[in-house]
Amino acid sequence: MRRCALPLCANLLAVSITALASAHPCLCNGDANLDGAFDKQDFQFTIDCIGHPPFNDCVNADINCDGEINADDISPSDPFGTDSAILCLWSGLSSDQCCPGHIACGSPLAGACCDENGNAACDELDCCVTVCLSDPFCCDTLWDEFCVAFARDHCALSGDCDQDSDIDLADFETLAACAGPPNGPPPPAQCCCADFDADGDTDLLDYGAFQRSFNP
Repeated sequence: MRRCALPLCANLLAVSITALASAHPCLCNGDANLDGAFDKQDFQFTIDCIGHPPFNDCVNADINCDGEINADDISPSDPFGTDSAILCLWSGLSSDQCCPGHIACGSPLAGACCDENGNAACDELDCCVTVCLSDPFCCDTLWDEFCVAFARDHCALSGDCDQDSDIDLADFETLAACAGPPNGPPPPAQCCCADFDADGDTDLLDYGAFQRSFNP
């Protein structure tokens, strides 16, 4: 059953870290220190987080998404050990292969952040983490209408509609197709990335934001 509506949930933010950790926004992409790169620094970061709950600074150090940070994520004595999830990712396998059964924040399989996508989590990494740290239900159980509402209010989405790590003419095609008047109806899910200011429409303000982010 879905928990309370967002205005009422403000009274529940004092839940214990243990409870939050059980529904942490697992990312399963190997970027344990959340610096945007998957490199050897993530090994040391994960080692330093072993024994801590997968929350706050260590939110992404639970590489295999099992709710604990331990040797199954990375072995301190043998960081390239065959049983570590981080090696699985390092070898080029996908998060779905290394963390089976868990759709993680940032995964293209998760679905759009501004849509009730039928999964837990959503495909915009930063937005997904922002929402799920406030409302773990969104990553633990289902990305529902409350998660969508929080995302629209608190996320500045990337504009990288094709998720190729840049904002270019291909993304402009999506922006142009989604453009409408200010205060128009909420954009469909495929237009979520073009709503730069997360105000529920794709208009000239978003076009201006696109120009500032454009990287041909």
